[in-house]
Amino acid sequence: MTAEYPIFVPFGPDRIAAVVTVPEAPPRGFVLFLQGLGAPRHHRYSLWSRMARTLADMDIASARLDWPEVGDSTGSIPATLSVLPWREAKAVVDTALDELGLGSFVIVGNCLGMHTGLHLAFEDRRCVGMASLVGGPGMLLDPMRDVGRWTVDGPMKPNGASAPKAPAHQGKPSRFVRLTRKVKRRLMRRSDRIAWLPDLKHAVASFPNLLIFQGREELAPRFPRQVDALTASVRRTNGSTATDVTVQNFVGPGTREFRFSVPMQADLIDALVEWVDRVVPGERSHETGGRAHADSHAE
Repeated sequence: MTAEYPIFVPFGPDRIAAVVTVPEAPPRGFVLFLQGLGAPRHHRYSLWSRMARTLADMDIASARLDWPEVGDSTGSIPATLSVLPWREAKAVVDTALDELGLGSFVIVGNCLGMHTGLHLAFEDRRCVGMASLVGGPGMLLDPMRDVGRWTVDGPMKPNGASAPKAPAHQGKPSRFVRLTRKVKRRLMRRSDRIAWLPDLKHAVASFPNLLIFQGREELAPRFPRQVDALTASVRRTNGSTATDVTVQNFVGPGTREFRFSVPMQADLIDALVEWVDRVVPGERSHETGGRAHADSHAE
């Protein structure tokens, strides 16, 4: 029978709250769920909780945590992607792996959780796989190396935070701004020249990746081509032939804001669970149904 344990991991003077889901059989792997900034540990629609219980039926343990200043965790967290709470996430991983007697883990993350997970994977070589829910191509770009320090969503400050919007009385953007946007659009079409996140390049070169695109529908056909160019670039740079990157599109009304319909929620859980089951080493001790817990919304 699946068991769930609330834990409070010390982190300096603070405590990081998490729930660890453990299968009845000895776990063959471990998954860390990392959601976006401000979201609770079970995530919208309780996606993390539902996935955790489905994975437990496959003999895979997992943890879902509250970011500092969210839910049951203490401390504080900057409202920016320029300071990533990867050390807090690592503290939860260290505690869980030590208690479960495991030596590796897989990350599933989106938004802040995706950025944090990619950096955690760079810092901790025990990571053996990363599943990223991507809201748009701009989420995977390096703002410090992009042309004119622009992303697809607008200008960036040197520290990576969004620049303040211009007052309305300033009128339309300057000629320089319009030219920069034009160059940016051209680069997005020539994906081999995109300045990708360094942590993403490391992940692509080091272990299997699943990239689920949930951005605007008109960008969905372009995203796989951009990722193909990224993997080709990594292979040329590293001489690697073991790169394993899977791209799936989950697009539809509201998906950019992580508002999935009920059928799409079930499909998303199935896609993530199937990929994790393939990446985690070992075999499950018994067969399970494909959509266990998919309709349960409780934390």
